[in-house]
Amino acid sequence: MQPGKRTILIHVFGCLAFLSVPVVFSPDFGEMQHLIHIMFFWRDFLLTVLLLVFFYVNYYYLTPAFYITKKYFIFFGLVLVAYLISVSLPELLIVHRPPHEGMRGDFGPHPPRHHRIRFFFLFNHNFLQFLIVLIFSMLLKIRERLKQTETEKANAELSYLKAQINHTFYSTP
Repeated sequence: MQPGKRTILIHVFGCLAFLSVPVVFSPDFGEMQHLIHIMFFWRDFLLTVLLLVFFYVNYYYLTPAFYITKKYFIFFGLVLVAYLISVSLPELLIVHRPPHEGMRGDFGPHPPRHHRIRFFFLFNHNFLQFLIVLIFSMLLKIRERLKQTETEKANAELSYLKAQINHTFYSTP
């Protein structure tokens, strides 16, 4: 198989495996037909999609443009923004409103303690997921750059040796 096709297949299978994580680790995994009606599942799934998007944005753009070029402040600022978006967006878009709430569907000026604890836990849990995606994408990009540098170095050494051989061959009487 050609290296390009192999890479594409690895990415496709990797994406499918990553997207299956919220399905497989859902507490309601046994009730697959009801899974699409559960708000918590959709939040986790949307977070997973956003993390997958972040992986490719970081791999193809952020790491090469900012981290490798040593613009660390910009890089970590953009990573922080991406983290806040990826963690907050599922919470903002998919709102779970229990039936016992009032017509407005909010908790008033201060949410109850158990909701603050859940929000804190989500940020910690999501931070770990985000950190794993960030590190993995950076390691893959840096590894790719190292392989590219090694190949360029080997080609330069080969060209130098060929030039020495040609010079020696043509300069001898």
